[in-house]
Amino acid sequence: MLILYIWYNFVVYIHTMFGWFHTQIIQSNKMEKSAYNMLLFVGCVVMLLMLSTQGSAEQHIVGGKQGWDQSTDFDTWASGQTFKVGDTLVFNYSPMHSVAELGSEDEYKKCDVGSATN
Repeated sequence: MLILYIWYNFVVYIHTMFGWFHTQIIQSNKMEKSAYNMLLFVGCVVMLLMLSTQGSAEQHIVGGKQGWDQSTDFDTWASGQTFKVGDTLVFNYSPMHSVAELGSEDEYKKCDVGSATN
């Protein structure tokens, strides 16, 4: 919803700005109407590209180059990141480690991976 609000305000601003531009330049015959339309189109495309790059999600590798490792200081790593809604976290870990879903807290406490779901 916020993106639509920003986009609407941007369109209103561009329309107002180019309305002034139209009265000052085109009506005084210093610029052809087709050149004005092209300038308006290019301005809208540039702003649309700027908005689309602002709203794009990023991918963060947890732990940076070290990856998901016990020796990584995750507080320091996280403090240097800017997270936004829609971002993806990637957990890279060595082949010696695995991720398993255990059925209960008891299995976790006993480290019983016999019935683990991978």
